[in-house]
Amino acid sequence: MSDTSKNERPRAHVREASTVVIIRRLGGLPSDDPLFMLRRNSKSAFNPDALVFPGGALEAEDGPAGSDVAFDRAARRETIEESAIDLAPCDLVWFDTWLTPVGERRRFMTRFYLATIDADQGHEAQADEVEVHDGRWATPAEFLSDCDSGSVDLPPPTLSTLLLLRERGWPWFIESAAEPPREPIMPKMELGDRTITVVMPHDSAYASLAGDSMPAPARASLHAKRFLRRENRWIIVDQ
Repeated sequence: MSDTSKNERPRAHVREASTVVIIRRLGGLPSDDPLFMLRRNSKSAFNPDALVFPGGALEAEDGPAGSDVAFDRAARRETIEESAIDLAPCDLVWFDTWLTPVGERRRFMTRFYLATIDADQGHEAQADEVEVHDGRWATPAEFLSDCDSGSVDLPPPTLSTLLLLRERGWPWFIESAAEPPREPIMPKMELGDRTITVVMPHDSAYASLAGDSMPAPARASLHAKRFLRRENRWIIVDQ
């Protein structure tokens, strides 16, 4: 007999995934350098219609499960498949790791990487028009403005990353990547009658909420404490 209660959703298997922030260096201010993002298929089982960085789940062909090599290969493979950008000559800077909250139907342990390319590269970038579409280059500020207007939906990890890119610039990500961020940031979900709130581990209420808890890595404090699902998009409700 299952020990899952009638009111508790069965725990989803955690898959490993990689995603990449691709910056095109224009030679001016870092804040003016665009990055490439894609919109997920509206029928996708995970984050449908959301604006995301290229990436996806690890496959057996990428290497031993959980290995740094497998995550790196998956990041490069998925980027080619989804956006046609070849990152073979690029170094990938691993700057963050997020774990989907317990209770989600699909859960991922996702490593976030940053890659930079020259101004004359990336013109071949395009969405695969299967899993993703509407691929485009824009600055973090432009993508965030689209989010503020309600024209795009940004999942909390993506929204958090864009805010840091706007506030600190992509060179800061490289300068701060001395230690691999192996400890993931795992939020919790707080469900209301008609609302969903994502509560981060550095929020004072995190430990008292139902579900598994994980310690808050120091870098978690760089992000907002709460995200609320409202009108089909995520917004920050507590900083």
